[in-house]
Amino acid sequence: MAFFIIQSFKKRWIHGAILNVILLFSGWLLHDLRDARLAENYFIHIQQKQWIWVRVTEPPIPKIKSVKIKAEVIAVSDSSGTTLPSSGKLLIYLKNKGTTNLPKYGTVMLIPAANVRDIAPPQNPDEFNYKRYLAFNQIYYQAYLQPNQYVLTEKVAANAIFSFIYNLQQYFKETLATHIGSASETGVAQALIYGYDDDIDAETMQAYANTGTLHVLAVSGMHVGIIFIILGWFLKLFNRKKSLKQIKLVIILICLWAYSFLCGLSPSILRATVMFSIIIMSDMLTRRTNVYNTLATSAFILLLIDCNMLANVGFQLSYAAVLGIIFLHPLIYEWLTPKRWLTNEIWKITSVSIAAQVTTSPIGVLYFHQFPNCFLFSNLLIIPLTTLVLYVGILMLILSKVHIIAAILGKIMFGLIAFTNYTVKFVESIPYAYVSGIHISIFQSIILYIISAGVVAYILTRNISMLQMALIGIITFCGFQYYRLVENNLQNRIILYHLPNQFGLEAISGNSGWLYIDSLLWKDKEKIKFHMQQHWWKSDIKKQQIIFSDSGWKEIYMSNHTFTISSLTPMEPINTSRSDYIIWRYPPENAELDRWKDSEHWLCSTISARQAEKIKKRCASLNIPVKFVGDSGAIQLSLHGYE
Repeated sequence: MAFFIIQSFKKRWIHGAILNVILLFSGWLLHDLRDARLAENYFIHIQQKQWIWVRVTEPPIPKIKSVKIKAEVIAVSDSSGTTLPSSGKLLIYLKNKGTTNLPKYGTVMLIPAANVRDIAPPQNPDEFNYKRYLAFNQIYYQAYLQPNQYVLTEKVAANAIFSFIYNLQQYFKETLATHIGSASETGVAQALIYGYDDDIDAETMQAYANTGTLHVLAVSGMHVGIIFIILGWFLKLFNRKKSLKQIKLVIILICLWAYSFLCGLSPSILRATVMFSIIIMSDMLTRRTNVYNTLATSAFILLLIDCNMLANVGFQLSYAAVLGIIFLHPLIYEWLTPKRWLTNEIWKITSVSIAAQVTTSPIGVLYFHQFPNCFLFSNLLIIPLTTLVLYVGILMLILSKVHIIAAILGKIMFGLIAFTNYTVKFVESIPYAYVSGIHISIFQSIILYIISAGVVAYILTRNISMLQMALIGIITFCGFQYYRLVENNLQNRIILYHLPNQFGLEAISGNSGWLYIDSLLWKDKEKIKFHMQQHWWKSDIKKQQIIFSDSGWKEIYMSNHTFTISSLTPMEPINTSRSDYIIWRYPPENAELDRWKDSEHWLCSTISARQAEKIKKRCASLNIPVKFVGDSGAIQLSLHGYE
């Protein structure tokens, strides 16, 4: 009977269900087996190592205070000089003191094993989980090194292909900088042409994000499609004969993959390149393709190569956008039938933007906590502009040796990018151009997809049950949001943040917050955004008062508790004789600890770990409760105790 059911045409879905379950568990098993830490020669497993030999796998990225380097371990050495082959990945930060003696791609470095540390988990509530992000890239350890703590060997272990690509990127960077001139415009040009966005200033990047046009700075299907069109135009003569057409397709295939390598093989461009490759190969074999099968095949191939790519935000957004465009765009486009060419092109871009926004918004809100209200207007302006920039940029790089033409094209690019940036910032300045501070859970993002699916299914089928499903989803989503709002309205707590070498403490009552913070830290918007911003959004803090604590002692009275914040140095006197909690910004002397025996002591990040250990030992001998943010991250105290 079971055999008959499986063979039945009506029950054919069973085959698909069984196959999907097998693939799911196979992928799960493959993911676990590919964990780099399972290797016997993983460098952490080797005992008594003194030195670690690493190979730089990407060009170093200069930061303000350090140089960031991705490296792979090739061997370890002990004190006797014995060297053993090893494996693993490392993230290395070199102290940036203006030195020019920096490693290049392929350079073999010798670093002390004692400096290798675990990557710390988030130290503050709702902080970005950088440890998990790096784990998806098989990076579990990092090292901070001074200029005298590492050795650059003369050995170079560089892949010839990647070495050529990185040299070509450097040549492109220098060419763009020479002919465009402005650093800001050059950074945008690099992102548009080959996906390198590390030179874009934070303000410009945020403006593109706020207007819903950040996708143009990530090399994706649009870029690959433009390259495909340009190559097809140049090789048009090859269409005359069937044999020449096959050669044309092979040339296009090679060029697309070369461009993909040039752009660093990001998930978005890999998706597009694999899809175009399948289409081209199908054309060569004279086979018809189904766009959904092509999309699924490209995802399957990429996940087969790297299972962790599924957790990449770019991967998720890329496939969500394409799925929305191929499914929803034709349906939306049919709503209007413009008769003029210009209005038709405008409606095409608008309908594509709507389709992509429907399928990417739940992911965008989940990760970036904002929604661009003006995405239709901004995409209508920015997509044509950036497409034109891409055409001019490619032409300039091709003709870079013809200096007069390259200089003219460079000036044109500067003008186009400057106007594009101005347009983006103008749209951003429009009142209510975007909504930020939206906080939802993963479950709520799934509910948003259920709501969207129900609405679309109802429009297509007029099945009332689909609309009911969407309404249930809306009620469920609103129920979760209401519960969180009520919970936040009742919150009453103190948080001592863990901020490297700086101080930040916040008293939160309902939707109001009183933030005691160093003035220098408050000016560092990127650090604020990384360590605290997401927690403020989750806590629904609407009103926030900033109190700078650069000098003097401060007292906070909250829920019948007294919190005393020390000054930066012991030079400033205090008249308070009693406090429930003392927050120390400098290492207190024994006499000061004795003075407040009945208080609980909190040690903030301005106190070093070594100093904190001495203080904790002294407190233990006096039975004084003490906590240090360096032990387990931020300290939170609610009305019910520690959270």
